[in-house]
Amino acid sequence: MEIVNSKPIHAVLYLRVATARQEDPEAITRQRLACEQRAAELGAVVVAEYVDAGSGLDAQRPQLQRMLTELDEHCDDPEQAISYVITADHARIARAMSLYASVAWRIEDVGALLEIASSPLSEQPQHGSPAARIAAIAEHQHDTRIKKEADE
Repeated sequence: MEIVNSKPIHAVLYLRVATARQEDPEAITRQRLACEQRAAELGAVVVAEYVDAGSGLDAQRPQLQRMLTELDEHCDDPEQAISYVITADHARIARAMSLYASVAWRIEDVGALLEIASSPLSEQPQHGSPAARIAAIAEHQHDTRIKKEADE
């Protein structure tokens, strides 16, 4: 007899545009759709959504801070713990590598995984540390730059 874990897998979405002046409902909608699709691929139920209008260079975005606080508050409760933080692309989390690493570390420190909807599921460094994730990003950016230069 096979025992099946029926506990739902919880995910939250983090969506961001650069500034309130640039706030484009369609940009947020596109991000949301990509993130919801990734949640479905993971078999996760979206339980919250956090939307900011602010610079990716600033860690003091209200909804980012709220999300990180709530992740921490619920991490010890199996019924409320979040398995995934899903965002459309790396830049939604942060544009500065040190800030990205700090946010990724906080997410992973509470037992959640950071999922990037724009990256193929098979390329996700699922169990890597923030340092491994940053190394993978740097390698991808390097390979992309080399390919672009070769194409020119």
